[in-house]
This record gives sequence, C-alpha cells and structure tokens, in this order.
Amino acid sequence: MTTDAWTNKALQSFLSLTVHFINDKMEMLSFVPFVQYMDGDRHTGENLLLRIERFLAKLGLDKEEIVNYISMDNASNNKKCVRINHNMFVAYWCGNHTLALSVSDFFKYAVKYSQNVVILEILKKCQAIAVHVRKSEQHKVQLQDACKATGVQFHLPILANKTRWNSRYDNVDSNLKLKKALLHLSNNDTSSKQNWRNGVLSPVEFEAAEGINRALEPIKKATKLWESENSPTLHLVVRELFNIRGNLKRLQKDGNEAVKEFAKGLQKCVDKRFKNCGTKNIYNCMGNFLDPRYQGCILEQFPGRYDAAKKEIVKLCSKYDTTENNAAEHSAADADMSDDDDDLSEADRLRKRRRLSGDRAAAPDVPEPILSRAQREILDYEQMKVSLIIHSLNISFNINVVF
Repeated sequence: MTTDAWTNKALQSFLSLTVHFINDKMEMLSFVPFVQYMDGDRHTGENLLLRIERFLAKLGLDKEEIVNYISMDNASNNKKCVRINHNMFVAYWCGNHTLALSVSDFFKYAVKYSQNVVILEILKKCQAIAVHVRKSEQHKVQLQDACKATGVQFHLPILANKTRWNSRYDNVDSNLKLKKALLHLSNNDTSSKQNWRNGVLSPVEFEAAEGINRALEPIKKATKLWESENSPTLHLVVRELFNIRGNLKRLQKDGNEAVKEFAKGLQKCVDKRFKNCGTKNIYNCMGNFLDPRYQGCILEQFPGRYDAAKKEIVKLCSKYDTTENNAAEHSAADADMSDDDDDLSEADRLRKRRRLSGDRAAAPDVPEPILSRAQREILDYEQMKVSLIIHSLNISFNINVVF
C-alpha cells in the first residue's frame, strides 16, 4: 500500500490510502479505497495512525496473519506513526522522497566556484527569469526577438514548483537552452531598470548551472524509473543508486571544474541518505537479488547483503513451503559479449565483469532432506548465468521462486 497526507489551497487536510496487488494473471492493479477529510485534525503521527487503523480494519487487513507494507514519505509525523503502530504494518520509506531530500540538501550546498557562486542563488535567478518572461507579453516578445537574433529556438522558461525538485532541474535546463538569447538581452539591456542585465545569469553562473544539471541528470533518470505506476520498481532501487554513484564519480574525474565540484557535493548528499547504495534496506536487497538480469551481483559489493537477502527470501517463502519437490532445471543463454563499455551503466559494467569472470561457485553438496523447496529454488537460481537473452521488452527466462 501507499499513503499520503496533504493540505489543499483551502487549508483542508486529507489522507489517502492506495492498495496495490498482482492478480493471478500477473497484472499489477491499484485501487484507492480511501481519500478521507481529516475533520480539521492536524497531520500528527497519532491522528495518521488512527485513520490508517480504521482503513485497514474496513478492508479486513487488520488480522495478525496478514503483513501490511505501506510506502510513506519519511516526514517526522510518518516516522512517529510507524513507531507507535504496534506492528500493524511495516513502513517502506519512499525512495523518490528520500532522493528528493538528497537533492534539496544539495541545493543548499554553499559551493565556491570561481567567484562566490552559490547554488541557491542560481536557482533563484533561473526562477525569476521564468516569472519575468511569463508575466508580461512585452517581455515574451523581447525574448522571441532575441531568439531570432541568436538562432535559438524559442520556448517559455519552465516555472519551478515547491513540491517537485524535478521542476527545478527543468527550470534551470530551460534557462540553459535559452542561454545565447538571454545573454544577448542582458548585454543589450538599455532600459532604466535593467531587469534583463540584473536578472540573467552571468557567463560564470551559466557554467555553474551546466555543472548542476549534468550532476543531476542520473538522479532525474532514477526518479522517472522509480515513479512508474504500471510495473514493479523495487528491483530498480539498488541498481539506480549504484549507477548514480558511478556516474557522479566519473563526472568528478572527467568533467570541468564546475561539474566536478557539484558532482562531489551531490554524491555526499546522496550517500548520506542512502547508505551503501540503499542496501541497508532488506527489501531493496531482495529486489536486486530477484532481478533476473543482475541476480544480486551488486549486493556482493557490500559485505553481508547478498546473504541477508537470500536468508530473508527463504524465510518468507518457508510459510508456503509444504512439500519437498525437486526444483526444476533452469537454463539461460549467454548475451552478446560485444557490449561497448562506454554505453553501459555502472550496474551493467559490473554485470559484464561477472559474466566474463565465470559463474558463481557451485553450491555446496548439502543432503537433500535438509533443503527446503525454497532453498532448492534459490540454489538453482544462483547457478543460472547472470546474463539472460533480452529482446526489447521480452525477457526470456524460466524461474519459479515461491514468493
């Protein structure tokens, strides 16, 4: 399940609950059984818990044998709600929200680049230009004329909003695409107020803005992948955090001074919120382990996390394990070995190194009666080749993990 609390423009508070499940046809479905007015109550941890308890009771999901997992943002009231909920549900802190907090930390990062260029000041100026162009037809025409004079395709600068950091990225990006036209307006501003000259980024600030957005590109990609509503995304968390770390380290080596500085600052902010690429969260680890493309190879970069994921999966499967059937035989063909490393993500580079170095060591010879069905399935899964044949969106594999 996912839940969210918000206040509308009339200052009325609401709480929603969305239920997600996979049916017998392996189709992912979502329903919103509740969007409830809070009757004037504040969004305290206690008030949120009272309503969530009622929601679960009405849905018949308050029984002891049912484990409820609820994705929430990690605001302090939600954390208190989880802390006092007496094991009625398990919280999974939303990766996108945590990533947004990492970026917010980065936006406050006071970095000195050339002259004292601060990220927050660049963001303010980019937003001010968007407002300036949009609030006046005259300003819009002036920008259109400047675009014609400089050979730049005209578009309105995108306005950033407070709730989505992506909009700030888009706001800065729209200013960068209009760079020549905006500098033309700034350099030729003869008006008394000189709004263009004072409002447009300086060449040094434009260079810094380019560094900001290059550092943020892998973050935006991860956000877009994680926010999918029609397909599972848990298996993408560790992979994308690993890719983000690899991309930012590469920018620190290969980028210009602005890119290097901002990539370094952003990596610190992400690492602070996501310890060891998110592998401290067991559910993220399980997702990466069960992803047939990687089979947990990223987890092996962080001591103990591969075994922890395997142990937790066997534990969850054991409640359904009532027989000692032999596991099915699995096979997978090698993928094309001619991948160009420059075009691979950090996770795929690791996967390719694993593929070239050979399969995992054979499982130890454990007497059959000791192995549960779930353990047999996991052992067979581990001995499959990491590489699978993947054609477009059709993934050819045969796996039967009881879960």
